[in-house]
Amino acid sequence: METLERLPEEWKAIEGDWLTLELKNEAAITNALDNQFGLFLSAERQQTAALAKKARQLRNFFTVIFLAIGGIGIALAFYLLLHQPLVSR
Repeated sequence: METLERLPEEWKAIEGDWLTLELKNEAAITNALDNQFGLFLSAERQQTAALAKKARQLRNFFTVIFLAIGGIGIALAFYLLLHQPLVSR
């Protein structure tokens, strides 16, 4: 009888004996979706954590590279300033 309660309002107005056939088990579908959604969320969390770890590693790598390049640039600038030939005018 609960199947008849889920009918659209227009169909409920039609009188007569209704024969219903369950084409899908909604409780089984709901349980499966809950389980699959939980597994999906867990997999997404793991994937996000792995991606965040790779991003941190890449950021650290480029930070070290740019600091090294900056240090070399500053050292070169000081060297050129200290060993610049004196130009007299």
